[in-house]
Amino acid sequence: MALIRWRPRTEVDPFLRGFRDLQEEINRMFNYTLSGGWPSYRNDMAEGAWAPAINVLEEKDDIVVSADLPGMSEKDIDVTIVGDTLTIKGEKKHEEKKDDGNYHMFERVFGAFQRAITLPALVESDKAKASFKNGVLEIRVPKKEEAKPKQLKVNIG
Repeated sequence: MALIRWRPRTEVDPFLRGFRDLQEEINRMFNYTLSGGWPSYRNDMAEGAWAPAINVLEEKDDIVVSADLPGMSEKDIDVTIVGDTLTIKGEKKHEEKKDDGNYHMFERVFGAFQRAITLPALVESDKAKASFKNGVLEIRVPKKEEAKPKQLKVNIG
C-alpha cells in the first residue's frame, strides 16, 4: 500500500488557496509593522530557529520516532523521555568558514534546536533504544502492556 501525502483543501482548491495566500501576506505585513523592519526567513534561521523533520509511527508493540539530522553526530544530540513527552535537543555546528570569499546564497541552517512531541501511547521509557545512521535518528520505545491493542473473541450463541 503506497503512502500518499495529505494536502489540506487550501492547497488543492484554487479559491481557498487565494485566501491562504492573502492570510500569509497579511501575517507578513503585521510582522513587518510590529518588528520595525521586514523580517527575513534567513535571519530567523541564523538565530537558531530551526527544527528537524520528525515522523512518529505507532506499531503494534512500539512507538518509533525518526528525525532528520543531516550533518550532525551522535554527540551533538540529546534525547529525553518524561512521561508521554519525548524531547530531542541538539546543535548543528557551523564549522566551515570561508574568509576569502562572499556567499551568494546561504540556505543551510545551523544552531541549537529542540523538538518536544507527545507520544501517542503510554510507553516504557526505561526500555527506549536509539540509533543514528546516515543523518537519521531513530528512537524505538516499547508500549506499556495496557497500551497495546487487545483482541477479544466474542462467542455468540
